[in-house]
Amino acid sequence: MNTNVLLISPQDIRDMTNLSDNLDDCNIVPSIIDSQLIGLQSIIGTNLYDKLCRLVQTGEIIDNIPYNNLLNNYIFNYLLNMVLADMVIYNFNKQHNVGNIQYIDNSYQHNSLSDLKYLQQYYTNKANFYAERLTDFLKENISLYPEYKQCSEELNPSDTANTYKCGIKL
Repeated sequence: MNTNVLLISPQDIRDMTNLSDNLDDCNIVPSIIDSQLIGLQSIIGTNLYDKLCRLVQTGEIIDNIPYNNLLNNYIFNYLLNMVLADMVIYNFNKQHNVGNIQYIDNSYQHNSLSDLKYLQQYYTNKANFYAERLTDFLKENISLYPEYKQCSEELNPSDTANTYKCGIKL
């Protein structure tokens, strides 16, 4: 499981969404990592996820047309929306040594919790659409992405804790 490679950059997210340009990377990166590890990896499997991370890390993704296509045309949109869904809650509250607090500033009016839940659901629905599109693409093009159906370890059918290690669990 690779946690030091970002498949989408904080700047890409700022450029493609309504996130403020002054939002620091340190506020975006945790959501990217969670979206990759929790969401994307469970969709495409650990082997394909690790291969994509290796290709991005080494820069080989640029010359590898099938994987570059997968990343740019399918995974990018999924991650973009999943990160936004995660950030709705992440940026609403902050953890401090005095507990969980909400920032309230006189110059801004904060969204209500119901508005935040709506926004989170909105982005989650979009991410789910792209996840389904990604899955359909991988199933139709399984010969281009053999890692998708490979499992990193033998799975016991009753072992639900490890189902994310394989893109397909029958």
